Amino acid sequence: MDEQQSHNTGTKSFIIAAIIFLIFITIAVLIAVRFIESERQRDIQDWGSRLDIIANTRHAAVDKWLESQFDHLKTLSQNASLQLYMTELLKTAGPIDANDLSIAEAAYLRNLLVAKAETAGFKGRILGAEVNANVARVGLAGLALIDMKNRIIAATPAMPPLEGRHGDFVEGLQKGRRGILDMHLGSGGTPTMGFAVPVFAVHGTNKTSDQVGFVIGVKEIDTEMYPLLLQPGANETEEALLVRKIGNRVHYLSPKMDGSGSLKNDRMIDIPELAATYALSNPGEFAVRQDYRGVRVLMASRALSAAPWSLMYKIDADVALKNSEERLGSLSIMLAMMVIGFTLFLVSAWWFGTSKRAERAVDALKLANKELADQKNFLQLLTESLPHPMFIVSKDNHYRYANLATATQAGIPMEDIPGKTMSSVLGPHFAKRYEAQNHQALGTMKTVRDTFKQQFDDDERVMQSTHIPMLATENDEPGVLVFQEDISGAVKEQEKRERIHEQIKEVLVSLLDCRDPNAVDHSKFVSNVAMSIAEQIDLSEKEVDTIKTAAKLMNLGKLLVPREILSKSTPLTEEDKRKLYEGINQTSFLLKGIEFETPVAEIIHQVRENWDGTGQPDGLKGDEIHLEARILNVANNFVAMISTRSYREGIDVNQALNILGECSGTTFDRRAVAALSLFMEHKIGRENWEDYVDDLGGGYWSLIMA
Repeated sequence: MDEQQSHNTGTKSFIIAAIIFLIFITIAVLIAVRFIESERQRDIQDWGSRLDIIANTRHAAVDKWLESQFDHLKTLSQNASLQLYMTELLKTAGPIDANDLSIAEAAYLRNLLVAKAETAGFKGRILGAEVNANVARVGLAGLALIDMKNRIIAATPAMPPLEGRHGDFVEGLQKGRRGILDMHLGSGGTPTMGFAVPVFAVHGTNKTSDQVGFVIGVKEIDTEMYPLLLQPGANETEEALLVRKIGNRVHYLSPKMDGSGSLKNDRMIDIPELAATYALSNPGEFAVRQDYRGVRVLMASRALSAAPWSLMYKIDADVALKNSEERLGSLSIMLAMMVIGFTLFLVSAWWFGTSKRAERAVDALKLANKELADQKNFLQLLTESLPHPMFIVSKDNHYRYANLATATQAGIPMEDIPGKTMSSVLGPHFAKRYEAQNHQALGTMKTVRDTFKQQFDDDERVMQSTHIPMLATENDEPGVLVFQEDISGAVKEQEKRERIHEQIKEVLVSLLDCRDPNAVDHSKFVSNVAMSIAEQIDLSEKEVDTIKTAAKLMNLGKLLVPREILSKSTPLTEEDKRKLYEGINQTSFLLKGIEFETPVAEIIHQVRENWDGTGQPDGLKGDEIHLEARILNVANNFVAMISTRSYREGIDVNQALNILGECSGTTFDRRAVAALSLFMEHKIGRENWEDYVDDLGGGYWSLIMA
């Protein structure tokens, strides 16, 4: 009776333990699945940031090219001789023959157009044999001048006739406004576009009433524009495409990697998940969609301003996320193996307990030995399949168990390891490191992880050890379960991503320097000064890195400021300043979609805030402003004051520091100003700063920072 009661009690206890175990396994699986998915999404977002920047650069290149075509025609339209001769020809009574070169004005205009066509890429081929007089020869590209009645005043030899598509384009032009003929296949079968710019009378006021005609340009664009879509260093699945919507279809305007040419193989716009449809309806967004091949891709897009197109940059998702998926797959397999193993252990333990409890006490010892043997064999079967070392040690760091990978790494037979000390297996150096982590795990009863480098022959690898505390059992004292894993690949991948991010930042800064010749290397100088202040205040390495990144990107919005303002050699007008500040204020919005580890975009947004709340754009004051933003405010104003510009000389260091001091506590944070002054006095000396100002950016900074 007592034995039966004991059996029932044991069965109930086992069932309760089994339920708790299943709940624990379920929670562990859910947490692991959620972690795996969050890691996948993080990798996708990293790619989103990169694709977003690349799409910006390709978009800027194509937009610039389109604007340059109008600039070529605008140069002609504003030529005083062209305006004069065209006006004179229009006064001639009777019809105008564009091919009558006996008229001096007509001959001059044609020669002017021919010269411009040569330099601006509007020179085209002529289809048709020269010997057959009965076959009309058709030009493919050229320049022409037309009057307000759409009559040709002068044209280059290869200018296509203003008929059909070209005729409709001319008929649809609006007075006083430029026009664009969208991309189409020309008579030669190549992608072609047309551009138009109004021409005004020589002494006119550029009002529509003074317009005398248009300059028309037609050119084959494949050799000029399509190379702008290529991204240096791209892999074989990265691709930039130009797309447009006509009716209910998506047209691909550029060649595709499947070999189909431009303006070929259009698609219905309502195809589910089509990347091109998303690019047209959501320009500026990042997404995961399917491309024209039906392949899953990561994509980012931008809408062009000069043409009704969208630029889409994409990469095959399986290529971009290959390393990430392999890493997460290995983690999933290991988790599944552990769940299956522990489930099998639970089932076998249940079977063993229920089938053997009725045996006499005389058989208890044999049953216990069998249970121990079964557990050992099961653990060995489970762990020998793991590619990485795994072992269990007691609280005094003696091995209880080690898998095959541990034995192989140590060069000791697996059956000889139990009972040995960690020092005798791993060596004194690594044993000391592992024993410290084991002690911490047992002391806190929490999992401890440690990352370190280990030399294997001529190869240095990055290793990670995981130390999981194990509670004492009826038969065993507390111990530690240790996993060792080679994470060199993951570390290298992380370092590669960080290098790519840094290179992208440097490319953006270089683009900004090229656009703003008056402030070349300004971002670099601000970064150096700000980091000096941060180090003097004793900020953390992470905060210093945040300042470095924000300083390099803080003027990114200047890319939106007209170039003529940035390169101006005279003091800026109030309107110029307004446009400049509007562009700079856009920096934080340009960076808002990029996931930085720290609030870089928010810090840049606050750089023009003042300590007393009189700054812009939100009127923040005091500690409401990020410390990094306050430091950048001081550094930016300091560099601006001591830097020479084309329209003024820089002031000396003492004057700059005096101004900062006078504004300390109102415009600037006293702490940041004091740190800059202290740094100069004790780390560099003002006399050296004078040399630095004389040769700003000439390598002296790297010398004094060494």
